[in-house]
Amino acid sequence: MTNARFAFTRRHVLALGASASASAMLTWPAAAQIRLDVTQGNVQPVPIAIPDFVGGTPGDTEVARGITQGDRLMREGREQYGLAGNRDAFSLRESTIGFIGCGNLGRALIPLLMPFRPRLLIHDPWLPDNLVRELGGEPASLETVLREPRVIFALAGVTEENRGLLDRARLETVRRDAVFLLLSRAGLADFDALVDLVAAGRFRAATDVFPIEPLAADDRVRRVEGFILSAHRAGGLPSALAAIGEMVVDDLALILRGLPPQRLQAARPETVARWRNPPGRSYAPGTRL
Repeated sequence: MTNARFAFTRRHVLALGASASASAMLTWPAAAQIRLDVTQGNVQPVPIAIPDFVGGTPGDTEVARGITQGDRLMREGREQYGLAGNRDAFSLRESTIGFIGCGNLGRALIPLLMPFRPRLLIHDPWLPDNLVRELGGEPASLETVLREPRVIFALAGVTEENRGLLDRARLETVRRDAVFLLLSRAGLADFDALVDLVAAGRFRAATDVFPIEPLAADDRVRRVEGFILSAHRAGGLPSALAAIGEMVVDDLALILRGLPPQRLQAARPETVARWRNPPGRSYAPGTRL
């Protein structure tokens, strides 16, 4: 493969970065040969787009302080001031926070939460307890992570083993003043049960993912108070997709020189066949899928 052909690919990958999915970029001509290697169990570049809205100050102000609800009440003329408007609000500072899964999403989120000095309970059967401690968390059972924290992040990818893991019975153990955030894939939870429980006022929730996307215009979750909805936007920033393009290009340059890729996550044969995550896509009218 010539340098000229690679330069052609580089220009087009970077041009696609702000509008195409990672998988689309990886099917560009030069990358197609890399993708063929993937099917033979060698190397698979897997771009990781980390959401940046789930932690830090934005996470504190939204899931704990109800900013969107407060904005809506102001526009409707039903606002309450001071303590009266904060009766259901809380601070993340020194609170107990639970992670269900602690892969790339969890490890990117931890540094954003650390300024709040939380007690971090982590359930991830793919991680040894000592690694969980090194990450700053406490190893915990799934039951504990659902029952004790004020904030629960569901971050695990969907596999054959954990599909529907968070069923109605387990979700019913979430404490009544908790906030449950579903950020990986909807298949991890019984989504209908989650909607039922939030609608009944059992706890509050937020989700960036849905069982079927795009979400039907008349889906009942759109009308549930206490359920913050985001249209699978967590990692889909123009800057993030452009960065993925740069990562692909950098690793292609290394591969073409006979060197191992450095910027993208390599697939591991032990785990890659287990994943059942549907891809996230853009559904805006006129957007190329």
